[in-house]
Amino acid sequence: MERETIQFVIEVFTLLAIIFAIYKYFRNPDERAEKAICLLKEQILYERKITDKALETQQNCLHSLEKEIINQKNEILKLNNTVIKLSTIIEERIPKKQ
Repeated sequence: MERETIQFVIEVFTLLAIIFAIYKYFRNPDERAEKAICLLKEQILYERKITDKALETQQNCLHSLEKEIINQKNEILKLNNTVIKLSTIIEERIPKKQ
C-alpha cells in the first residue's frame, strides 16, 4: 500500500473515532440523567403510597373520633334526661317549705 492510502485510512479511522467520542460525550450524560429520573420517579411513587396510606389512616381515625363524639353526646343527653327525671321525682316527694 502506498503511504497516502495508509494515511487516508488512518485519517478515516481517526475521524470515526472523534465522531464516536463526541457521540459518547453527549450520550453518557443523557443515560445517567435518564437513570436518575427513573430513580426519582420510583421514589416519588413510593412516597406517594406512604402519604396516601397515612391520609387514609388519618381519615379513618377522624371518622372513629366523630363516631365516638356522637356516642358521648348521646350518653350525655341520656344522663341529662335522667337527672331531669330524678329532679322531678325529688321535687314531687319533698315538699317545699314556705
